[in-house]
Amino acid sequence: MQKAYKPLSAVILCVLMLIFAVSCDKTDDGTFKLSGMTVSNIKIVHVQNSDYNFMLTIRNPASKPAQFDVGKFALLRNGTEDIPLLGGLTECEANKTEQFSIMIDIERPDIAVGDSVTVKYDGKELCKIKITEL
Repeated sequence: MQKAYKPLSAVILCVLMLIFAVSCDKTDDGTFKLSGMTVSNIKIVHVQNSDYNFMLTIRNPASKPAQFDVGKFALLRNGTEDIPLLGGLTECEANKTEQFSIMIDIERPDIAVGDSVTVKYDGKELCKIKITEL
C-alpha cells in the first residue's frame, strides 16, 4: 500500500510547487512583489477633460529608503497599443506605504473610461484592468 502513495505524493508535491511558483509574485488580493517592493491598487483613472493618471500603492518593507522604477511599467490597450507614462525612478521611504499617481503622456492613443488595459512590469504581464473615473 505504501508504494501506491509514493507516485501520488510526488504528483501532489509537483502541483504544489507549481502553484507556489506561479503565485510567488502575485497574491490573491491583487498585490505584487516587484523589485523588492510590494505594489497594489493598480488602476488608471480619468481625472478631468483628457487627463488620465496611472495610480498604484507601493510599500517599501526595507529599513532604509529605496528607489522603484515606475518606468518599467508598460500599459497596453487592446494588448498592443502602448499608453506612455511620464514616470521613472521613484524614491520610496523606509517601512512606508505610499500612493503614487503618474501622469499618462498626452501623446497617448485615444483612451476612454471602460477601456481594458494590460499592465506589465519589466516585460512580465501582471494584470488586466479597466479605466475608471476618479
